[in-house]
Amino acid sequence: TIYSIRVGARNNVGITWSFYKTARPMPDCGPGTVFSFLPAYRKCIPDCPDGHQYVENFGGIGQSDTGCRPITCPAGYDHSPSDGWCVPECASGELYSATHGGCRPTSCAHGLTSHGYCKPPEPSDSDNTGTFYSKLYCSQYLADASLNSYLSISKDDKSVCPAMGIFHARPGNRYTPEWADDATLRSKYGKLIVKAAADCTGIPNIIEQFLRITPCKSHDYCYDLIRAGFSRFVTKASCDTTFRELLRTYCPSLKLGRVTITFAGCVRAVDSAYMGVVKLGKATAESHGVQLRNVKTGKCLSLERARRDANDVNTLSLSLQRCRGLSIQTFRLVQSPTSDTGAFLIMPRFALRNNDGVSRNDECVSAGQSGQRAIVTRVCATSGRFSLAEVILQPRATELRRPTTQGFELRQGAQCWTPLKQSSASATALDTVAVVSAKCDTTSQLHRWLVQPAR
Repeated sequence: TIYSIRVGARNNVGITWSFYKTARPMPDCGPGTVFSFLPAYRKCIPDCPDGHQYVENFGGIGQSDTGCRPITCPAGYDHSPSDGWCVPECASGELYSATHGGCRPTSCAHGLTSHGYCKPPEPSDSDNTGTFYSKLYCSQYLADASLNSYLSISKDDKSVCPAMGIFHARPGNRYTPEWADDATLRSKYGKLIVKAAADCTGIPNIIEQFLRITPCKSHDYCYDLIRAGFSRFVTKASCDTTFRELLRTYCPSLKLGRVTITFAGCVRAVDSAYMGVVKLGKATAESHGVQLRNVKTGKCLSLERARRDANDVNTLSLSLQRCRGLSIQTFRLVQSPTSDTGAFLIMPRFALRNNDGVSRNDECVSAGQSGQRAIVTRVCATSGRFSLAEVILQPRATELRRPTTQGFELRQGAQCWTPLKQSSASATALDTVAVVSAKCDTTSQLHRWLVQPAR
């Protein structure tokens, strides 16, 4: 006998018959739910809106989260593996963090900072005793300090460090400076900041045999600061002169075995060592690329599309993009040759500097003239002045006491570089969000940047 069952008919135990071709009964699902024939379910599930599908791991019937998630994400978004919602795309090894409002690394060897970034490794201690060498915990990261501050040539033992992202951009500088507590130098200079693995570059071997090595290690660290680009306030002449003054502190108590060197002999040896580094020592600023990463969004400053400015000059606008180590995300930070404030010129890596004094052909990244808020590439300056292109790397005042994240404001006058704020934190963290110059807000992480070595 063949029976014709009306679709939607219900028996006395709450079973509703389906279409004849399914040949299966299904439960009577309540409001807002629907029966799923998918092998993974075969039960009532939330009735998701169009463009969404049910994912059991994220919720269900009667829960605050129904588990309905978008089937596809708009351009620039991707599904979050943690909750299935569409979030901004991040670089490989990173995920979007709703807590921080930006892309963050998924794993770190030394743990995470309060901002969600990788902690730096513990400072090194070369002799593992904490006596002669000891760990240096930086109290400040400055981009424009003096030689005396960087080397701690004072009794105050202030642990001032360079902006380590700039310092480490040079491959030969991938080390952590250390304290050196030299008993001979302590009474006059306190502890010194040195390169513990230094080898007394430029010192003749015969002199090195009877001169203590602490001044050598301080001198090598000084040279590495110059090579990293901190050459505006740390010069070769000042490094060499400081080296001579430190060496003279050993006179006349210097001994060679059981023989005490006379004061005159010591001074002659010091002067010979000094002349050796003056003539043989080489330290010039080198050009190495860095990335500028926004602290809040976790995205990197990137060159984008061509545009024309008010003077009908072709420029490239800048935006935020996933940090992928591309050439369009690599910049050179060059200390401005006309500034006494430690300002930098931020130059795209592909634009070579001609050093002609007027910068006619040099490309800088700048907010340009007043009223033009967009950050773009343009000629660094005219008539030999760089004021329109100078950018101050201003460390955040709240980060000056043993900071874990080396955040800087990219400041031009009272204006700071920041991504153009969107309708939500996730929208602000999307690729291609424009970078503009706006009034500095010291409370906003959108106004802070990390300086990192280019990949």
